[in-house]
Amino acid sequence: MACQVVPSARAHRPAPSPPGGLGSRGRARGSRGKRLLNTRHHLDAARLTEEQWRTRWQAERRFFQADGESGKRFGNESIRVTLDGEVSLKLPAPLVHLANAPHGRYVLAARVVFAHRGAQWADRIHANQAVAYRIHEDPARGRWYLTASWTIPPVKTVPLATVRAGGLVGVDTNADHLAAWRLDAHGNPVGAPRRFGDDLSGGAAHRDAQVRHALIRLLHWARRHHLAIAIEDLDFTGETTREKHGRRKRFRRLVCGMPVARLRARLVSMAAELGIPVVAVDPAYTSRWGAQHRQKPLTGKARKTTRHDAAAVAIGRRALGHPVRRWTAPPPHDRSDRAEHRTVQAPPGVLGSEGPAPAFPDHGHDPCAPCAPCAERKRATRAPNTVRGVRLSMSPGNRTHSRSVLRNGSFLGMGKHGAGAHIVWDWNGTLFHDNEAIIGATNAAFAELGIEPLTLERYRELYCVPVPKFYERLIGRLPTDEEWDAMDAVFHRYYAEHRVACGLTDGVPTLLADWRSEGHSQSILSMYVHEELVPLVRGFGIEPHFTRVDGRRGPSGGSKAEHMVRHLRRLVGVEPERTVVIGDAADDAVAARHVGARAVLYTGGSHSRASLETVPGVPVVDTLEEAVVEAERLAA
Repeated sequence: MACQVVPSARAHRPAPSPPGGLGSRGRARGSRGKRLLNTRHHLDAARLTEEQWRTRWQAERRFFQADGESGKRFGNESIRVTLDGEVSLKLPAPLVHLANAPHGRYVLAARVVFAHRGAQWADRIHANQAVAYRIHEDPARGRWYLTASWTIPPVKTVPLATVRAGGLVGVDTNADHLAAWRLDAHGNPVGAPRRFGDDLSGGAAHRDAQVRHALIRLLHWARRHHLAIAIEDLDFTGETTREKHGRRKRFRRLVCGMPVARLRARLVSMAAELGIPVVAVDPAYTSRWGAQHRQKPLTGKARKTTRHDAAAVAIGRRALGHPVRRWTAPPPHDRSDRAEHRTVQAPPGVLGSEGPAPAFPDHGHDPCAPCAPCAERKRATRAPNTVRGVRLSMSPGNRTHSRSVLRNGSFLGMGKHGAGAHIVWDWNGTLFHDNEAIIGATNAAFAELGIEPLTLERYRELYCVPVPKFYERLIGRLPTDEEWDAMDAVFHRYYAEHRVACGLTDGVPTLLADWRSEGHSQSILSMYVHEELVPLVRGFGIEPHFTRVDGRRGPSGGSKAEHMVRHLRRLVGVEPERTVVIGDAADDAVAARHVGARAVLYTGGSHSRASLETVPGVPVVDTLEEAVVEAERLAA
């Protein structure tokens, strides 16, 4: 990032004069000073005159730098750079009379632009996170430069269930390209395969640049779809010896030319900077089984699927926990039960295995794209005509369960219907502990209006629903439609990138299982986007506990009351009088009262205890275990 700085705006440290010759006792500190000092004694070899060398020496001694500090405006008090590129310096007390701006600051005449990682820099100063700056001179170009730097936070381990929630990208590593294909949570390929080429001929610098270029294109593509990356855990250390492969020079040359160690290290570090999880899978038989079981079914008149594309699908399915092979050995010719069923199919004892078949999208369909509602299937699987089949279908576990089906875009789980009390769970801040991602996304949205960032305690004290009222409390007015759209887009982009590091609230799987085992039912109603909520719930493996999962359809910013009406209307056999809503916001209590249900408010989410206790007639608890006890009491 280059900029011209006017001479009067130069800031430098006072430095001693450079050494004059071989007999000088001057001493240079710093690696670059030592190099220049050594060059002074070999001017002919460096092709420099004494005047050119002295110019470089003085330029190295003229610089101004300041470390950043989180919480300060734009992340640095001494050198401040705004979003529009304005640079200002905080002058010391003896030089305050030279200030040309309020508060003892000197604003430079030049504007700056960051061409590299400018979006990351903008996100940091939006949230007032620490950014260090250094202003220095380049005598060769005759320019002054401003360099920004910041510390990369340590990489966080993400639960595998969270990574698998919305699908991922399978990547097959090859000598001259990376083959990639998107997969949904069920292991079905989505869209068309992608190929990221890299030319590994030439010198080491060229090969390294090619690897970086291919990886950054892959990572940007995965980031656009908010997906993790699955790659083989390759190691060819023992595959390059002549003792193992004899005279197969071509194969050994091919293996040696694949920079798998460098590629893996680069991918992990670059993905960490972008917040993209990476899943390493066992590479055994991925290419062979991919070509055998996936290449032909994915090939059509309009698409030619290669072995490498099929291998990418195999890698992605293995990372998602699905089998790579499309089928197993068929049953014997007599079809008797003694040979068991195919291992890929669900065994007869699995709950819901005898229900209607679900209407899943085909291989080339994008599950996130809007589509017409699927017609509800009314014809179930025929009744079993064997003694073993009848015994399984009449078992207590199968008697009151139905298969998990996607109907009209909503998830219908395998929980019991109409059996006693019913709980409607909130998701964000209740079952899903995402307070850190929420407060970070909120501060990123606030930066669009120039609002100071909030701490978690201050956020929980002021937050209210509808959300525009929350902004009115902070800025004294409702945001305009343009401001709301901008803040909403920033919020959801930031939240989607950081939710992968969040998990379920402690004890949630046990609570859900216990409530269901007691013969009760439960569902989820959230104001989170429906198309993103359903795969997220499914990824944690808790969807069998719910009779229905509903998210927000339509624009954001409204109340949950009308959504609650539609949610209860779609639940079969659930009475509002025996329904309890458990959430972390006062709006959950309002929605419950709107449909004639009860509510229990939880203090571990977006509201503080003081704000929740202002809701009359609603119990407030500190743990979800207490919330379930209160819900059972209220429903009785």
